[in-house]
Amino acid sequence: MSHARLIQRVPKTSDNVHGITTVNDIPGDEVCVLYLGGNDTNSGSAASGYAKIIEQDILPDLSVHVPVYAAQYMIDTNNMAAEKESNFSKYGHNFLGSPRAYNSVLVTEQNFKTILKNDVLPRVVGRTGRPLGNNSAKEKLNKLSLVFDGDAKALRSKMTLELQATLAERGVSAADSKALVQIIINNSISAKDFDTQYIDELFDAAILPRISDSNARLPLTVAMARARKINIVAHCHGAYVAQKLEEKMQDKMRKLGYSPIETNQVLSQVLVVAHAPVIPLGVSKFRIISFTTARDFLARRPNNWVTKYVRYKQSKEKEIGTDWLQPCFLAGRDGDVFIIHNAFEPNKNVRPSSVEHYNMRYVAIEGQNNLGVFMNTIAGNILKNGIENSLKKKFTPLPPTSELVLGKKNRAGMRGLFEQMQKNGVKFMADVYNFAVKQRSKVRAKKPVLKTPELKR
Repeated sequence: MSHARLIQRVPKTSDNVHGITTVNDIPGDEVCVLYLGGNDTNSGSAASGYAKIIEQDILPDLSVHVPVYAAQYMIDTNNMAAEKESNFSKYGHNFLGSPRAYNSVLVTEQNFKTILKNDVLPRVVGRTGRPLGNNSAKEKLNKLSLVFDGDAKALRSKMTLELQATLAERGVSAADSKALVQIIINNSISAKDFDTQYIDELFDAAILPRISDSNARLPLTVAMARARKINIVAHCHGAYVAQKLEEKMQDKMRKLGYSPIETNQVLSQVLVVAHAPVIPLGVSKFRIISFTTARDFLARRPNNWVTKYVRYKQSKEKEIGTDWLQPCFLAGRDGDVFIIHNAFEPNKNVRPSSVEHYNMRYVAIEGQNNLGVFMNTIAGNILKNGIENSLKKKFTPLPPTSELVLGKKNRAGMRGLFEQMQKNGVKFMADVYNFAVKQRSKVRAKKPVLKTPELKR
């Protein structure tokens, strides 16, 4: 069973040389920063290291000091591939819609037929509509993990019956069909089997007090004000944690009696600054504003046309250079994400993806190029402005991103740069769309229509 704990940065003393203390929870009406770190946050010192960044880079520029907390995870976060990949599947494939090839997909009563058609059948039936060789089908199916959300037993049974019927229709022997179906059974898991205890504990300690007192709902204005007072910073796996906390927050608010509209109003006041996030973007009710670079190869990406386009362009850079990706901001359903090509200059002694992935600073650091420093500045401005907004005596809704990016100096210049990044983002998505259209047109004529027989009930 997994667990989590919260540490708080405090002044160092002779009795506390590391300057950290463990806390049971965060007061619901306290203005604070909560850091949800990456996969390596499995010790108090690692959690403290993340919080120290806020203490050094952000707090000195604030009007008043605010508490900084960080989460420590007692779970093997490096052994969560199925959870994270099925999470992309759960929210749809992000941006433009994805070609198949997820290794783990979430199966629900609602998306059952889509998963069968797009993820299962192409692994047993070729483009001609004929069954693949048994060994080939086994190899492809063994790379697929099905995560059943809901009545796992019933969904698994339904999947195997329909797959058997499809294979029989295409002439696959009963013995071969049974062997393939067994792979599906062996490679499936119920979403209820995932160990979410550490998420539950973080929710109870940091989020629940924002929406409830003594397990009773709060007045809407109070809940919105409390939600606005917590500012979350996330790195890599931490963004996944933030998204799971949001899901639990929605579910709990429904149980407490908040309406869907009220729930969205409260959630929209939670600011999350996410570095190298490993989640579907553009689907959150939290205000998640993300930062990533194309040369970060360590972050798990959605298997969609954006990723395919970026990888294709990167494969051609010796011929076309790197100007194909201008600094851009993708808004709304496209993710509220800032993207640049690279934040660091190449160094033969350092893996490029490593330095790109692990940069969470808000000041210039060694090896960064101008765009990297610029991204640090924008992220810092957003977090500082979010905290200052939280400190207002009277509840003031979270400003739009166009205001959050502005610093204390050269505000007009920064506003102009942000507007240009928005334009670059529109062009980038148009380029992705055109790329997807061309790629799909190449295979459309070759791709057969795979019909799934309707079983008699």
